[in-house]
Amino acid sequence: MPAKTNQSIIDLAREYYRWGLSIRQVAKMVGFNYGTVGYWVKDIRRCKSLAAILRVEPKSVHWRSSRAAARKKMERHLGYKLEFNEIVHHLNDDYTDNRLSNLTVLNRSDHSRMHNIGRNKKHGG
Repeated sequence: MPAKTNQSIIDLAREYYRWGLSIRQVAKMVGFNYGTVGYWVKDIRRCKSLAAILRVEPKSVHWRSSRAAARKKMERHLGYKLEFNEIVHHLNDDYTDNRLSNLTVLNRSDHSRMHNIGRNKKHGG
């Protein structure tokens, strides 16, 4: 016979769900599978716009999507489409940090040179 779930855990899960977290996020926080949590919260109706405001947008950590986002942001800021030889460089080397203050435009050769400074010394060149 399965153990009875503590009512305080169910109440906590329901509260997290009301705050706008997804069922999967709530399940991870309370340590139950999402099917169980879904059963606990099935009678709760949420305003979708409120849930969207409260939900934390996932931060993409894949370099391609972040690089494309940085390029698009810089193009909007400058008001023109960047040429093929123009590279958007992240000044703090964190490619997920797409603040305008962290972005600069370099040509390909300068960008390559910037990333290769000191490499020749390390490799005996």
